[in-house]
Amino acid sequence: MNKRWGALILTIPLTAVGASCAFVKAYAGNYFEGTHGCGVVLKERSPIGISREEITLRISEFPDPISGMVCPSYVSASYTFFNPTQEDETLKLYFPEGDLRYLGGEPIALPSPSPIVADDGEVPSYSLRHTFRSGYEFDAEEEVARIEDGKRADPFFSPETPVCRQVYTLTRTDARERDYANLILKYNPARTRVWYGNACGASKAVIEDGFVRLTWETALPQCEIGLYTFGEPAETVDAFVTSDSEGTKRVDDASFLRVREGELTFAEFAASLRSAGGKDAGEDDWYNALIDLLNERRDKFGTVYVPEEWFKQDHLRTWYEYELAVPAQQSVTNTVSAALLPTVNMSGPVYRYDFLLSPAHRFASFGELKIDIETSFYLGYSSLAFQKKEGGYTLTRETLPIGELSFTLARSEQAYKSVNGGGGGLSPNMRLAVIVLCVLVGGGIAAGVAAVIVGKKRRR
Repeated sequence: MNKRWGALILTIPLTAVGASCAFVKAYAGNYFEGTHGCGVVLKERSPIGISREEITLRISEFPDPISGMVCPSYVSASYTFFNPTQEDETLKLYFPEGDLRYLGGEPIALPSPSPIVADDGEVPSYSLRHTFRSGYEFDAEEEVARIEDGKRADPFFSPETPVCRQVYTLTRTDARERDYANLILKYNPARTRVWYGNACGASKAVIEDGFVRLTWETALPQCEIGLYTFGEPAETVDAFVTSDSEGTKRVDDASFLRVREGELTFAEFAASLRSAGGKDAGEDDWYNALIDLLNERRDKFGTVYVPEEWFKQDHLRTWYEYELAVPAQQSVTNTVSAALLPTVNMSGPVYRYDFLLSPAHRFASFGELKIDIETSFYLGYSSLAFQKKEGGYTLTRETLPIGELSFTLARSEQAYKSVNGGGGGLSPNMRLAVIVLCVLVGGGIAAGVAAVIVGKKRRR
């Protein structure tokens, strides 16, 4: 095989690495949920092994949630794959695009990556895939398992599943600070799903007298509420307005009326949402992500609360899907790079970084692991034992560790200890052990003192 391909290096460089700081709106809470860095992910097990993995984390500055300044750091993961078999093998790999979240809101866009390029300047074939991004914690293997070719086969949803959209109008006066729109529904939870959102304000679902009561709290003089039912239709038992959230104090100077409704199939429903907020996602990826969203948000009563803003591209994760040929008895090197940001509360002074190592367990074997943290900051807690070196920290292991890489950085040792009570670099388990030891020693001393006092009393 041509040496050029025998040492193939695929990279995803990010634009303006040296000057990529940006300012974003400072959000309530001033809390950033950092990117969970991750290298390549293998969906299916393979006979290919990893003879060496090198991870380099370059962290030159911290983000500042108060000012809104975000300076991404960068991580690169280089894999040397080895094919021990007598047959040529092809790896199908997935590489996730990172995202930064602030607690309780939309993700903040990071600098967009350039197209994947090879070291010889050629652009390897790749596809952009999308999955539903469920929460703040990133499980790479679980999310990549959601990538399917074709529409998802689901026990409840199919392209032909009936969908009924009902629109209600709430009209109220300003006699009260706020009112509550209530909708009483009757249906079979095994055959019906009911989607409701927050178009008019805070909403909730409760069970009362064997029916589902949906409630929206609002101070708006007028607003529209959209309701979707999937499967068999839901019967509207009652619709009314109250001045209390318990639905007991009805008011006469407000109305809550159904103004229109329509029917369509689930495939048509998914396509309509895609045209509004998911244009970059493939039709099947969007369809599958929508099913994942509806299933994850469903409760045991068949109600599905999904905020209006969730039907947007921002709640999808983007993956680079590409293939890498590994000839029989040969090695190939593959490198990927991405932005990395810490989790931080307020303005620090301690910043936590995470990088997922566990996806590498899916390969047939693993050789050497080398991790370098290039930074001038102080390394506090770490899930792995690093050694200090000039310009940062380093670690080398002969096996892949169990668990993920997680560590904290601070601008100085003093800043780190100001948060951790002088605990230095002790891990949480070590701190717990010290606490337990102190309790046992303290208990032993107390028991000894009590025994001495009892002995003196007996002698008297």
